[in-house]
Amino acid sequence: MIDNYLVYIIIIIALLVIFFLIASITRRLRGRGRVVRALNMSLFLIKLPREDKEDISIEEKKARIAVMEQFLTGLTGLKEKSAWKRFFYGQPHVVLEMAVPFSTPEISFYLAVPKKHEGFLEKQIHGFYSKASVEKVEDYNIFHPQGKSAGGFLTLEKSNVLPLKTYKDLEIDPLESISNALTKIEEKGEGGAIQVVIRPAGKHWNKLGLSVAKRMNEGVSFEDAIKGKEKRPIKPEEPQLKVSPLAEETIKALQAKAGKTGFETNIRILFSAEKEERAQELLSHVEGAFQQFGAPNVNSLKLEKLNNQRFKKLCFNFSFRLFANQGKMVLNSEEVASIFHFPLIQLGSPKVKWLKARESAPPTNLSKEGIILGKNIFRGEETVVRMADDDRRRHLYVIGQTGTGKSTLVNNMIQQDIENGRGVAFIDPHGDAVEKILGLIPKTRVE
Repeated sequence: MIDNYLVYIIIIIALLVIFFLIASITRRLRGRGRVVRALNMSLFLIKLPREDKEDISIEEKKARIAVMEQFLTGLTGLKEKSAWKRFFYGQPHVVLEMAVPFSTPEISFYLAVPKKHEGFLEKQIHGFYSKASVEKVEDYNIFHPQGKSAGGFLTLEKSNVLPLKTYKDLEIDPLESISNALTKIEEKGEGGAIQVVIRPAGKHWNKLGLSVAKRMNEGVSFEDAIKGKEKRPIKPEEPQLKVSPLAEETIKALQAKAGKTGFETNIRILFSAEKEERAQELLSHVEGAFQQFGAPNVNSLKLEKLNNQRFKKLCFNFSFRLFANQGKMVLNSEEVASIFHFPLIQLGSPKVKWLKARESAPPTNLSKEGIILGKNIFRGEETVVRMADDDRRRHLYVIGQTGTGKSTLVNNMIQQDIENGRGVAFIDPHGDAVEKILGLIPKTRVE
């Protein structure tokens, strides 16, 4: 009998060891899978032209921010259909960033998406922001090489079902306060970023919100409704409970949040400076800017203070743009658009990186022959721009300020003519350009 017990105990221990080994290996594989997905993301710099219009109404501002909300709703189609890829790599996510790269003067707006969805992203942006420049760029760096860093992630004070104040409730563009906090970063020796990582949420969160609203309509308090407690039976002699005005406001807020597309969200804030005190100071400025989204009867955001180990994890997740369960919250499209949207024409911050020259599509009747003047790049497509010989004889003038590239253009044209076996006559009043041109002559044309 004792021997049987020993066998059972050994089998149980063996099964537990196998279980923990499988769990450990699976956790490692899923962790590596998340990093693999992160390394297969493309980063885009988004720039919009700053229009000359001086004043727009509050309603028009809100309508323009609402465009970002529609853009975000369109991202819900980015889902991984393969079950095993979902398990090992996680669902695809999109990263929205406002950043001042290390020792640069401007606030830049970035989007990162999985490489296989690059084309979809560009079409989405140009569909909602026809004048936007979408430029694929290399990754940037915010960290001081010998400095100190400070940061944290934002979480909701209360339940996910309760909403934040959004752009519809505020009288000013919420990006004003956030961008003004980022302008306090010095051009030399400092950097910082706000990173918003989103992926579509399941349907359970809005079902919970609607369920809580329904129970509150029946007289259950929010605290009891969120815990799933039933309404206390009312005795015949007791008066019927009425829903208070404050509870009615909460019910409307719950229904409003649940009625829109939801995203599982990470919001990370990081700053780097020469000294830790300065990095902490910059962090406190941005922390204050997020207080505008809070209200006593609904929800608010709080910055989680991290110990050394958790801060290292934060920096790792930020650098690799990983979605993390730590700090995960559910925000709807209206809330995300309030926190992150592309700058409006009247944004007061002087350091926003605007599009200084607009892109235009090339004309359809471009010459297929002649000397190359350059390339037209429109929405990622390159078109070679040529000038026919007849046009060069009649219509070519090079006019521009110092340093704008006149000499470079002429030198390129001379080089092409020489390589094509043609003659060149160039009058140089200073003699500097001639030396460079002589260096362009290939051995085949020396004689």
